[in-house]
Amino acid sequence: MRIAFISQVYPPMISGESLMTLSLAEGMAARGHAVLILTASDRGSFTRTEYEHD
Repeated sequence: MRIAFISQVYPPMISGESLMTLSLAEGMAARGHAVLILTASDRGSFTRTEYEHD
């Protein structure tokens, strides 16, 4: 399944929302799903992080 999360914050920004989004994304990826996270950046530039399951 392909899953997209849209969140205002994401690590390295620290908040309950960012940590929950990270936890959900890692959990879904570990179960074999393709996960996309769309979020704002505090750095003003595009960043891409990919999580692969074992």
